[in-house]
Parts: sequence; C-alpha cells; structure tokens
Amino acid sequence: MLSTGPALLPEFLPLEQRNDVADEPFPASSAPPPGADAWQELGRFAEQVLKEAGGDGYRRIIQRFDRLVILQAMDQAGNMQSRAADLLGLSRPTLRTKLRGILSAIEQEKNTARPKANGN
Repeated sequence: MLSTGPALLPEFLPLEQRNDVADEPFPASSAPPPGADAWQELGRFAEQVLKEAGGDGYRRIIQRFDRLVILQAMDQAGNMQSRAADLLGLSRPTLRTKLRGILSAIEQEKNTARPKANGN
C-alpha cells in the first residue's frame, strides 16, 4: 500500500488485512477470570475507597472495574485479544496496553503478598 498523506500504521488496518501481527492468546494462568465474588467486592471496594477520601478514589475504582471487565472479556473470548477487543469496542493496541497494566499490577500484588525468602 502506498500513502501520500499521514503514515498508515498496521494497527489501523482490519485484522484480516494484517500479516504482521497474529492474535496472541493471553496467558490464561496469569489472571483468572473474575467470579461473582469479585464483582460484589467491587462495590465494597468503592465504598471503602470513598470513605478514605484520598483524592484518587475515582482512578482506583475505575482501575478495579477495568480489570474485572477486561479479564471477563478475555475469558469470554477464549483468551484471544482481537476477539476481546471486539467485544469491548476497543482497539487491539488499547486492549494490549490495558492488559500489560493489569498483568503488572497482578505481579506486584503477588510480590507484595509473598513472604521474604531470606528469613527476615
């Protein structure tokens, strides 16, 4: 394809016209889909955050909501990113960015929950 205007990037093309990026499955073992308890916990989490009045309550609640919605969509889409992006109405690059953030947060949670191995 030739373009005389602004650059045309591969992520702007429909998936069936792209051969540079395969639909990579999401590592299912890294983040289980949320269950009913997780959705109920979201309400309790929102109440707790709003009571703390730390000034960043909205951001923290939206991050938790995003995590639940995206992981649910990934589960429903068989862990295929392009299908989940379609379900959510997001671009695949946007979904990938959000997934990286979610996986990073999960890793941080695992690392802070693990006791120190050196015995201190």
